[in-house]
Amino acid sequence: MLKSTRLGDIAYDSTRRIVHTLFDLISQVQVNISGKENLQERAILAANHQSFLDPAAIIYAVYNKPVYFLASNSFVHPSTNQIFKKAFGKVLSFYNQIIIQENNLSSYLSDIDERLSKGYLGIFPEGQINNLSRERINHGELLAFRKGIETIAKYTQAPVIPTTLKGTQNVWPPNNRLPKRSGFISISFSKPLSPNTPNLRELIKAQIKSTLESQ
Repeated sequence: MLKSTRLGDIAYDSTRRIVHTLFDLISQVQVNISGKENLQERAILAANHQSFLDPAAIIYAVYNKPVYFLASNSFVHPSTNQIFKKAFGKVLSFYNQIIIQENNLSSYLSDIDERLSKGYLGIFPEGQINNLSRERINHGELLAFRKGIETIAKYTQAPVIPTTLKGTQNVWPPNNRLPKRSGFISISFSKPLSPNTPNLRELIKAQIKSTLESQ
């Protein structure tokens, strides 16, 4: 079990304040947020994945409640030192983020449901950063969405909000060590989808693709 802790929530809240300070006072990145009226009390934020900056962008856009992100233990490149991978995973777990063993999602469903009682669940159904060219991404080309999003939605019965990120790959390109200090990011929250919607992951993908193409 990976129950959240009070200390982890305090650490997360401190990090959230730092993220806001970085965006508002230090960087020159312009952020446009739309669809905040679609955020519900309890929801899954299913987003496209373009950059290491994506979680911070979502945290910035959602200030009223914590966002607990779900990540596979394979999220760090396979060539990365195993000690570093374990240490980095423990740091994320300390912040009450959920690091799952690949192909063992069912063991973490109760922990995911527990996080949703306190905040939002952030998930990237593509399962990895989309390294397609900037032009292809901006025209709505996405990787296949994994079926885990449907499993989580049905178990938790939480509505799913398609969340579209655009521009994060320009501010922090996947191959750069650090982000740039200027640029433009847009974050769009679409209308929530019922967790029991047939072909849920394809509908989420279609909505994100449509939003990317329309911006």
